[in-house]
Amino acid sequence: MKDSLRLQKLFDKRSIVEKKIARLEKRTELKKTKERSKENAKKKRLAKIFLSSNYKSVYTNNTFTMYEMYTIGGLAILNGLDKYKSTVQLASYNLILKQCHNTFFKNIIIRNGKNTYTVDRKIKKDIEERLHFVNGLFIRSMELICDSDIEELHTSGHFQFIKIHTKRIEQKHKKIIDQLSS
Repeated sequence: MKDSLRLQKLFDKRSIVEKKIARLEKRTELKKTKERSKENAKKKRLAKIFLSSNYKSVYTNNTFTMYEMYTIGGLAILNGLDKYKSTVQLASYNLILKQCHNTFFKNIIIRNGKNTYTVDRKIKKDIEERLHFVNGLFIRSMELICDSDIEELHTSGHFQFIKIHTKRIEQKHKKIIDQLSS
């Protein structure tokens, strides 16, 4: 009888310990999920900054899947661009993209990006060259930021964001006027 009571108590303690372990596992899983979502939001924000640059003037087809957006954001983090304000990032991207209308300079950037790019099996082959270009652009941007006056880049980027914002407002106004006139 005594042994069966002891055994029952041990089983009870065991179930309590297992419940605590399960609770701790859920907590750590939730923490990991929160960290992952914060990281993904950061990557998405960095990719949006890049896509608001004049990238469309260099590559006309600029549609990316969500996974590719996270890859672009990850490349920005790997190159250390997340430490700088969005205005500084935008200004540095646009300064380099102005020079990319020259195909020689564009090929140099692609080569630089290809040398340091880690191959990802989930990326489509047709978009890989653009990601090499993006990586090379981020490398050049980091060099440009380190060599330039950050306040000047900040001011330039601020004006570029204002232009983007006013252009969006004008498009909305035009769309409303078109709807009202028809």
